[in-house]
Formats: sequence, C-alpha cells, structure tokens
Amino acid sequence: MSERTARVRDRMRELGVDVLLLSVGPDLPYLTGYEAMPLERLTMFVLPQQGDPVLLVPRLEAPRVEEHPHLFAVETWDETDDPVARVAAMAGPVGCAAIGDQTWARFVLALQQALPSTRFVPARDVTASLRIVKDADEIDALRRAAQAVDHIAAAMRSEPFAGRREHDRTEHTSTTPVVRPVRAEEGVAVQQQPEGTTSRTAVPAAMSSRMPRAFLRSNDRAGFVSKK
Repeated sequence: MSERTARVRDRMRELGVDVLLLSVGPDLPYLTGYEAMPLERLTMFVLPQQGDPVLLVPRLEAPRVEEHPHLFAVETWDETDDPVARVAAMAGPVGCAAIGDQTWARFVLALQQALPSTRFVPARDVTASLRIVKDADEIDALRRAAQAVDHIAAAMRSEPFAGRREHDRTEHTSTTPVVRPVRAEEGVAVQQQPEGTTSRTAVPAAMSSRMPRAFLRSNDRAGFVSKK
C-alpha cells in the first residue's frame, strides 16, 4: 500500500490537490485495507499531499481496523465529538480537497461549510487512472479468483438445473464439494462447513479482502466463497 500512496501523492501534485478525503467506497480499502461500514457515523481517511495520513473512525468501529502504523495513524472519535471538525482540522484550510465519490452528502456539505475557502473535487480525478492499472498482488488475486470460479462452474455443470428450485440447488451446493481440496500453504481462505458436512470452499485470501462486500454476501449464502 505504500507504493499506492506514493502514486496517489504524485497524482495529487499533478492535479494541484492538497488533501485527499476518503470515506465509504472502494478507494478507502485500496489505500488502507479497511472497508468502512456505510453507517451514519463518519469514517474518513485524510491523506495530505505532504504530511502524515490519518484514518479517523468511530470508536465503535475501531476494532475492525487492521492498523498499519508505518503507513497511517488511526484515531477514533466518540459520540460527543464532532468528527467533521476533526477532519477539517486535519485537512487544514487548503486550496483544493479531493473527496470520495461515495461520501455521504451530509458530510460533504458539512465539510464544505467547515472549509469555506477550499475547492472540492471528486476523488476519482486522483484515483481512477491509478486503480485501473493493477499491481502484481491484484493480478495474482484476480487469477486465483478466476480459478476458483472455474472450479465452481465445472462442479455446477455436473448437476441438472431443470426442474429444481433455486433453494434446492443452493442447499445442494452448500453441502457438496464444489472446488478441489485446498492446502493452507496455497494462500487461500478455507471455509470449514458444520460438522457432518463435506463442503470446503475456497477463495484466495488476498482476493477475498478486496472483493466487494455485496459479492461476498450474496455468494456466501450459496456457499461459494468465504471471507477471511
């Protein structure tokens, strides 16, 4: 992630962006490894063009954060705090701030009011051209994901679909091996089924940490993937 941060800062300098503010959305885990819950409590990563980055999270959410002290500091806020004021103080009265595209409107408006002299632009202006070029870890994760899906598709083709309810098909898949047995040293996340069943499903650990939660949630129900 340090290389990603360096590339983002280079892009910020090119565009004249003084600070990057990321809340919910894919840009946050791309730079921090943490995916914020889409709650009414503000989570925001403050990345200045120069200076120390900080991830501000509600205290209730702090246990979910995997800290990377060599990359950014983690600070928490309590129910009686004003998180917008905290972010504004971290960002400072800068000329231009790029804010996450999926940040809740109430927080964007509040930050605009707290930083009246700052021009706000979409964070995608900074991150989109960088995220579209995959690094080695992402390419490896995508390759492993494709292999897992190929195994699943091959297993599903072996069973008829006609005349069966979706629920029946899901139940069958969740209690039957759908991918080959996986060794722990292969670097995948293995989901152990309840005692008495035989299914072991696997997804690359690196990939499972980056996959959209909606995909994970929908496929967990079918027994296809497991979260790390």
